[in-house]
Amino acid sequence: MPESDYKDTLNLPKTSFPMRGDLVRREPARIEYWKKTDLYGRIQKKNAGRPKFVLHDGPPFTNGDVHIGTALNKILKDVILRYKSLKGYETPYVPGWDCHGLPIEHKVVKMLREQKREVDTAQLRQECSNFSSEFIERQRSQFLRLGVLADWQNEYKKYLKPWDCRGLHWVPVWMKGEYRVPESDKALYFDAGMAFGTGDHPTTRLCAMALIDALADNPEDKSVIDAGCGSGILAISAYLLGARKVFGFDRDPEAVKVSIENAEFNAIPKGAIEFVHSGIEMALAGRKADILLANIISDVLCIYADNLIEAVNPGGKLILSGILAAENDEVKECFASRCKRAKSIESAVMGEWSSLVIEMEK
Repeated sequence: MPESDYKDTLNLPKTSFPMRGDLVRREPARIEYWKKTDLYGRIQKKNAGRPKFVLHDGPPFTNGDVHIGTALNKILKDVILRYKSLKGYETPYVPGWDCHGLPIEHKVVKMLREQKREVDTAQLRQECSNFSSEFIERQRSQFLRLGVLADWQNEYKKYLKPWDCRGLHWVPVWMKGEYRVPESDKALYFDAGMAFGTGDHPTTRLCAMALIDALADNPEDKSVIDAGCGSGILAISAYLLGARKVFGFDRDPEAVKVSIENAEFNAIPKGAIEFVHSGIEMALAGRKADILLANIISDVLCIYADNLIEAVNPGGKLILSGILAAENDEVKECFASRCKRAKSIESAVMGEWSSLVIEMEK
């Protein structure tokens, strides 16, 4: 038998499936077909009413194109959700992006330096907004190209939002002209800049609410220390609430710079709030206050528990946050065992985060 006839001796199935992958052409066509037929919506409809499997997705920063890390992250999540949907679970997935903070600003500042451009604060914020919006579009198309099934019509964007509590409003400075503050209320305008601390994290909110309680009576007679001031939000809040002896410090010099800028945004007289670059031991050496705020991670709080306790006046309050709710009891026990002056210790929880308020005996 001629060699060319060997293929005729093979018992192969008859199929229209192509021998070549031709993925460059076929993958986009397949993804377009999924979109046209609403594959994601049909999967959700098929499993509607069944037990849900909800994946809590940590969104990527909009500071660049999708790379191997973000691709692996999204693909693994997509595999898990597809598996769960095949098992009969309802698997809603709303993707999103993290559009604030240091990673975006770092990229923009680097870009501006390369372009030898100098901009003021307002222009920098606009550059960051434009940069972020551009990469939302690019990353979306890249995730779609990777075949990630999701509710892309209802994607969310994690921007800083204004919030308020009992007459004090915390407002991103770029929303100053559009956010309405009641005449009887006060507003703190902030920009986290390159500092660690966005100004609207649950730990900041917990501290701010405890601070409002602590300054409810005779605030002008009370002194306040903001340990690890970040972007200066809590120290500035104390001043706006009436405290006139306010001191803030941070080991990050950029945080001190941003704190001073935020004080200027809010027309706080120069020097009215003292912000310094320092660590906990040096900053608190020989210094005491009626209210001490420390929004720092649990491990650091416990390491410096004695320094923090010692810096609170008799009858004063030590307000602690940066504590995961799951770690609250552990941190509470740490401070209860070391603070013999504690009159009471109260816990508060907001989502996954918590705070402690320790009131000292007079």
